[in-house]
Amino acid sequence: MPLSIITQTAECKIDATKFSDLITYLAEKGYQALLSEAKGKFLAVLVGVGSGKMVETESEQDEYYMYRSIVSARRRRHPIAGDIFIDSKNSGVLYLAFFGDDRIIAAPRREKPTARQLDVGFVGSGPGDEALRRFVGAVSSWLDQRKINARFVRAQPQNAQFGDLSSGKEATFTAGTAITEPEIATAEILCDANTRALGILIKRSGGILEGDIRKKGNSDAPTVEHSLVALQKSALLSQEYVVICKQSQKQVNRVDQESKIKQMGDMGVLCSCGNSIASERIEELFLPSTLLKKMLDQSYWMSAHLIAVLQRLGVGKESILLNLQEGAEEIDAFVDLDGTLLMFELKDNEFSMGHAYPFGGRIGLYKPKFAFIVGTRGIAPDVKQYFGRVKPDAQLVYVGNLSELAGKIGSVIEKVRLERAEEIISQFEGLAEMRTRLFDLLTERLKLKGEVGGSPRPELVEKIS
Repeated sequence: MPLSIITQTAECKIDATKFSDLITYLAEKGYQALLSEAKGKFLAVLVGVGSGKMVETESEQDEYYMYRSIVSARRRRHPIAGDIFIDSKNSGVLYLAFFGDDRIIAAPRREKPTARQLDVGFVGSGPGDEALRRFVGAVSSWLDQRKINARFVRAQPQNAQFGDLSSGKEATFTAGTAITEPEIATAEILCDANTRALGILIKRSGGILEGDIRKKGNSDAPTVEHSLVALQKSALLSQEYVVICKQSQKQVNRVDQESKIKQMGDMGVLCSCGNSIASERIEELFLPSTLLKKMLDQSYWMSAHLIAVLQRLGVGKESILLNLQEGAEEIDAFVDLDGTLLMFELKDNEFSMGHAYPFGGRIGLYKPKFAFIVGTRGIAPDVKQYFGRVKPDAQLVYVGNLSELAGKIGSVIEKVRLERAEEIISQFEGLAEMRTRLFDLLTERLKLKGEVGGSPRPELVEKIS
């Protein structure tokens, strides 16, 4: 199952020093708080009392010091309170992170800091929407009991450059949301090379007789028949009937229904040679539909197919820009993948050196993290050699066959989300640290009882006993 990361966030005002009450409440609701439980058991072993299921390990119960000890010690933004929880189905982990106003580090201690942001999320394999929904419900219930206002909304990292491109006045593109489901379904039909070749033949001809399809098609009869049926079922072809004079072999009439030819014969309509029109040769004529022309023009079907693949992998249409044109530059697709920019070059042919040079320039201009080269007839060997020498800033992904596209994109998505998952979980490293003095914890066992350094904090012993 693919890695899933879902985050919701809310602005709310909570006293961070009381945050352990929320963690205790969630534990009572069946959510196992990993950090709190682990630290509690660690302290229980040292102090020698109780099971240590839950414990507050902050040596200084002052929100100012919680900021100082966690936020200021790290360059990246970190929560000042929170925990990681096990999902009941063990398909991933849930997390709760409480962020404060970083300005408190520079503020006088006498000013009461106010925490601002509460994040909840799911990280794991498979869909986590239902698990997160239940978790958010439990957190919201605790907040409601204390009359704390909080409205959780979905939070998704966004790539700044993607945002600039989608809102730029000079850039023209097709938003992923503009691609219709019928177009996506049609693209899946055209992924078959034989079906696509037949569609191109009919489009170029403007219309072709059934007999000519058999002659001009490059495939065997069963393959041609299969492709023809596929195009007809997808409304990519319209069908008419042509009357051909047996003497001159010229087309003398066209109708949209074969029954009309019989009606014309019954009415006494004659061919130019004088014979009844109903007695002449009748053949089916296949014409390209407007949709087929659109899908084949500039290989639009490949863009629609890319959307289909991305959707199956969990990337929404709103995160995709297609056929972007900015000045002389033209890029087949940009994708904002959880804040990471992906760029795609799609060719319904072999991707050759003639394509490589301008593509390399576009990499330097837009600086995507991953750049995909997709060629339905492969990638020329000298292209890979060229990029191996110039070493572009982007990580290149070569797709020489459409059947490889989903797997290659899936691997990149997994890599990006693993990095994001690591970033999310690493936020809790400060909260996993034990900031209680070891000597203070051992004074009871050393029988010092305040003679040197004092005994363990009474509230600590009480919580873990």
